[in-house]
Amino acid sequence: MNFVFAKGAAALLVSAVLLTSCKKDKDAVAGGGSTESIIGSYKLESVIVKDGGDAFDLLQSMAPCLKDDVATFGADKKYIHTDAGLKCVPAGHYESTWELKPGNKIVIDGEEMTLVSSANGKLVLREYDDVPVENQYVEITYKKQ
Repeated sequence: MNFVFAKGAAALLVSAVLLTSCKKDKDAVAGGGSTESIIGSYKLESVIVKDGGDAFDLLQSMAPCLKDDVATFGADKKYIHTDAGLKCVPAGHYESTWELKPGNKIVIDGEEMTLVSSANGKLVLREYDDVPVENQYVEITYKKQ
């Protein structure tokens, strides 16, 4: 995996967040969480880039203004990324939509990711490169606020 892909994929994923639990609601999907369990606000905890056998936490080298941003999933399927705390230049605030899909998939602003796990207030999402290579991905962990 080249570093340019890793940074680009991580930047896309940094704004993507969700949290699921075992409880189901009328909008539950096969193999995953429910719309109700995703609703809320989250902050980034780690951005692990794995290239085959090697892995590193990209969060350590990200700009400080990205580390304190808040991602909010609304009941109305609106996704809001707030440039909180230390402001980036230009500001990183934007709004889009989100959708929960079957098979532990979530789509945020047209980008599909896989829900790896959600437990103890932590959410782990993973995005694979367009051309799959064994053990090559970006994995992002968020913490519910």
